[in-house]
Amino acid sequence: MRKLTLGLLAIGMVLTFAGKGFALDTATINVQATVLGVCTVSSSPGLMDFGNVDPATWTDTQLPGTVDFSCTNGENYAIDFAGQTNPANGATIPRVLNSGTDTMNYNVNTLSASTGVATGGLQSYDFNVELLAADVAGATAGVYQDSFTFDITP
Repeated sequence: MRKLTLGLLAIGMVLTFAGKGFALDTATINVQATVLGVCTVSSSPGLMDFGNVDPATWTDTQLPGTVDFSCTNGENYAIDFAGQTNPANGATIPRVLNSGTDTMNYNVNTLSASTGVATGGLQSYDFNVELLAADVAGATAGVYQDSFTFDITP
């Protein structure tokens, strides 16, 4: 009986001190993330090759091209393409192929808008390169080359 009384007394004392002896304190934890407004090119044609060109039989030829890109969702973007700042959809951009000191004209035709609002997913910019029979007619033999860039800015 004495053990039971001492046990009950001990429990009572713990409960009495527990209500008065412990203090509650809190801390606020802040969490932050900064989402960057970025655009990334995921694929583009590495080489657009008209192949062997015979000036005597060449007909106007277009090669299709696509650049795939993605930007942060909701981000306004602008494209500079083939040396033109924000060319209009349907624009023809004259370019020159070079073989040493010899040249041959060709065109880059835009088939997409060069400004927009990103959807957060994959988007495409379509274009073609065009080599006209009239531009091939006077060409001398050689390998003609040119390059141009696709720049996208959020």
